[in-house]
Amino acid sequence: MKNKLFITCICILGCTTLFSQKNTVSAGGNNIGPGGSFSYSVGQINYTFQTNGNENIIEGLQQPYEISVLEIKNFETLSNITVFPNPTTQFVTISVKEFENIEYQLFDTNGRLIQSGKIVNTETTINVSRLPQATFILNIIKNQNINKTYKIIKKD
Repeated sequence: MKNKLFITCICILGCTTLFSQKNTVSAGGNNIGPGGSFSYSVGQINYTFQTNGNENIIEGLQQPYEISVLEIKNFETLSNITVFPNPTTQFVTISVKEFENIEYQLFDTNGRLIQSGKIVNTETTINVSRLPQATFILNIIKNQNINKTYKIIKKD
């Protein structure tokens, strides 16, 4: 009798763990639109792939955000630019040898302009201490052309 009760308890406890959550995620939510609705989570590490005719769904896969710098001919490229420290907590310093007609623009990953200015010395410091912990895009511009792009990581 005791063996049957023990086996029954083990089976019941084993079945309850089958329906538990597999991952701990950092964020998520639900979206509803005219085409349907979906739930999403950020930080999920495993995924499944489903297909139905012309539609494909990849659930749980994190898509990387990559920045590619394309070479554009017929413009002057800047050499000897240093951006430091990266990652940073308070300030980013742009060090250039020549600073004539050079500007900078700092964007968030959504493309919103956070800060911009002219480079008027060989070293220009950008204060990022009030910005949240995130990744930012720093464009160095000469003669109204984006010359170099840097990914800046802000930590707390």
